[in-house]
Amino acid sequence: MCAAQGARAMLHLIEQDLRALSEVRDARKFPEVKEAAERALLRLRSIAKATSPSAPAAEQAQQVAASEEILVPFMLALASKSEGLPLAALGSVQRMISHNAVAPQRLPTITSQLIARAQLPSADEPSLLKVLQTVLTIASSPALLQSDTIVAQLLLLCLTLQQSRAPTVKGTASAIVQQFVALLLDHVAAEGLPAAPAKEGALAAPTEEALKALSVATRCSYLAIRDLCYLANGEPALWLPGSGPVGVPFALEVIQRTLQSHKALFISLTPFRYLLRERVCSLVLKTMQAPQQEWPAALRLAHLTSTLLSGYAAVLRTECEILLSMLVKTAAAEASPLWHRALALEACRVVSADPPGLYSLFAAYDMAAKSAPPPSLTSSLRAEPAGVFASFVASLCGLLKSPTVNFAMHAEYIEAHFLRQHRQMPSVERTATFNVGLYSEADGTHLTNDYAASLAVECQVFLARAIGSLGETLRARDEAAAADDATGGPATKPSALESKSVALSEPMDPAVMREMVGVCWQPLLSALSVLMARFSSEEAIQLILKCYQAFTQACAALELTAPKEAFLASLCHSSLPQDRASRAGDTTSFSSLQAMIDTAYEPLPQTRLSAKNVQVRSSLDGP
Repeated sequence: MCAAQGARAMLHLIEQDLRALSEVRDARKFPEVKEAAERALLRLRSIAKATSPSAPAAEQAQQVAASEEILVPFMLALASKSEGLPLAALGSVQRMISHNAVAPQRLPTITSQLIARAQLPSADEPSLLKVLQTVLTIASSPALLQSDTIVAQLLLLCLTLQQSRAPTVKGTASAIVQQFVALLLDHVAAEGLPAAPAKEGALAAPTEEALKALSVATRCSYLAIRDLCYLANGEPALWLPGSGPVGVPFALEVIQRTLQSHKALFISLTPFRYLLRERVCSLVLKTMQAPQQEWPAALRLAHLTSTLLSGYAAVLRTECEILLSMLVKTAAAEASPLWHRALALEACRVVSADPPGLYSLFAAYDMAAKSAPPPSLTSSLRAEPAGVFASFVASLCGLLKSPTVNFAMHAEYIEAHFLRQHRQMPSVERTATFNVGLYSEADGTHLTNDYAASLAVECQVFLARAIGSLGETLRARDEAAAADDATGGPATKPSALESKSVALSEPMDPAVMREMVGVCWQPLLSALSVLMARFSSEEAIQLILKCYQAFTQACAALELTAPKEAFLASLCHSSLPQDRASRAGDTTSFSSLQAMIDTAYEPLPQTRLSAKNVQVRSSLDGP
């Protein structure tokens, strides 16, 4: 019953559109449009009579699509020089396409009319916006995937309008290009992925024969992303010739969103994996090495870099090693602009909050470097001697010692920024995402040293939590294995095990985890002890205490005595009154425990302990 009502509603809408076309003020000046509309009405009535009232909407839409007479008046109206007829026709065509009432073979005619309409010197903003709305409607229709030519023409039209001087038209065209590419990739994903991912090794550009063997959606997606990389790199497009130069910020944004939402495609399909390595990464590295970067490009570059590092490190090992090293150098470079360093820290924050990614990072680079033969002179220029993960942690933990940060004097303001960012996260366990709120800023002048320092604090907190999450995963799996051995079967429910684990793409090796903790515990302890000493609010101290707890439990699960005792000694140090803590700090072998205790809290009544001392002691006495 509902389907039949929908069919009658569709026919009624088309009839109303045809009548409205005849009643437009300029219709009398174009009698051919009015006559074609009357013929289309007669044809529509014959379809309604010949079709059963209970017929589904799809059947009636198919009959409408098969009748060329119904579409003719709208095409004549689009081709006319009237002011009102084209706008009315575009709205009607959109409705017909959305109801699948236009045959695929009619799309070339509609596309030609759209291009002609957009190229008119008299085309105003409302008409161009209507053209772009129609393009998006076609992009959402299954009828699009019949020909590469239509896809290329519509994308080229959008890229051309993306260079419009009218801000509304430019912004709408940019958004539609992104949606267009996303819709194409959705079609590729719906076609299914291969059972096995693309093989490792050298990747070559697909040949013409290989491209012809792909589906329309796969081929068009590949060619569109490839041309975007070409255009952003200052090279001419091959599939979309004549599209003109495309801004680097726009291309980087489209590519970033594409990679973020369709990770499985770029890992599993060989053509997309080639694009990822040979086109996207080369574009990112070239842009990153540019001597001068403006805010829009640098912002999107940092976002794209964080996406590559957090989602594609397993298939881009060499490229991600270079990207991470460049990020760390940028974040630590005193001579770099402040906003440039802050954007690098934004990307580092995303990487720090990804426990599986950090484990893969250490296993792929640091552990592999230990087992590899001595590097040659050429390779040693590329790799960091201390290991990629070790350098990453050491650099992030040492940022607060920078003279430009002046942590001792600005701890109060840095703490406020840190808490504000923490409260914006739905939960403390949520993986950090790139701060897209920066996209609304015209430049980076609003960023301060205190904001950048708070990002470094977040990185340190996320690193400690990541080690704790990995340790908890290892402990939960060991307990489950022991229970299985004791009972002779799976004693632990999978759901209970998953709730305590992080998703890893490879089995966790306890030996690797011990090495990982061994290279990061000292810089992390140094950084956390300074935060514990200088932060004053109960909320901030509680967050730092949770980092201590997570890291200490991971050390216990891995049976690492030295780092566990060092973290506990640091907590004991923070639980003492200031004078006793200072004397205890003189005898310790860890320079990190010599951080000056803050005087924000006066001793509580009838005791020499401050509120912070009590809070730390409570954590030591807790379970």
